[in-house]
Amino acid sequence: MSDAAPETAVAAETVAAPSESSDAEPRFKQDPTITEDEAAVMKEVLSNVTEDDAKYLQNVLTNPSRLVKYVRARKLDAKKAVAMLHATAKFRRKKNHSDLMTRFKPNKDFETVLLFPVHYLRDRDGGLILYHRTGHFCGSYFCKYYSVDYLIDLVAYCLEILTNDAMRHMEKTGAAPYITFVLDLTGYGSHVLGPMGTTQTLINVFQNHFPETMKRAIILNAPWIFRAVWTVVQAFLDPVVKGKIKMLGSKGTLLAIQEFVDDDQIPVWLGGTYQHGDDEFSSSVIAAGGMPPKPDLPSGQHHIE
Repeated sequence: MSDAAPETAVAAETVAAPSESSDAEPRFKQDPTITEDEAAVMKEVLSNVTEDDAKYLQNVLTNPSRLVKYVRARKLDAKKAVAMLHATAKFRRKKNHSDLMTRFKPNKDFETVLLFPVHYLRDRDGGLILYHRTGHFCGSYFCKYYSVDYLIDLVAYCLEILTNDAMRHMEKTGAAPYITFVLDLTGYGSHVLGPMGTTQTLINVFQNHFPETMKRAIILNAPWIFRAVWTVVQAFLDPVVKGKIKMLGSKGTLLAIQEFVDDDQIPVWLGGTYQHGDDEFSSSVIAAGGMPPKPDLPSGQHHIE
């Protein structure tokens, strides 16, 4: 095991939970990468969103850094961006997501998947990186014990946190509010994914209602069995999303990350020098995965026996 790298404010960042706020004036008001053309399309989009939809889209319509994500996801086509916003408003209304962040809280077993507050490293542009030991994730477990509606709430809750974290990071540093995902598939097996229909539903929440969350995704140590699954999964992906994903086997993984990230921002287990705590997997801040205990579900919570 490599020696642990000294932790500094630059080396890693744990962003406060969305419910926490600061009175400090943000240094940067909006995404500094917004172009004049995008600003013009956003203006057109705003003039075409209905009042009914606007009631469910306030945190998007009042924030240029979030609104531009819809414009970019639809390649500056105002009409398509408006249609995408309409679909998100409909989704939020149907799922009663207006108060999601106050009424919903993941059960403790979800700590095997993601730890809050989320711990990020940084890419060479100063943007956030989220490392994940996806090969140890037991998606089949969550599909067994929780309903699809609960999982939709769970995914939306997590994506709202990631979006807000990226926004706060932008306000503080000026880095564009997008996240690089590095997913390690070491240990991948049938435990990782649930039914393909559920997988497709959750992917659609990600790409249709939280567009442009992802700056890029690097999938590492993908075994042959995942490549077979990938032929099905990629059919669900929007071409814009699919174009941001790079998949590798066990060779060239470190070089793939080093293309965008310095060594002190790459965890020890992937060949870099960053380590938090006593183990090479930084398990105190990066979820270790594994099979959670059967959940002690609160009375009335949606679940499947």
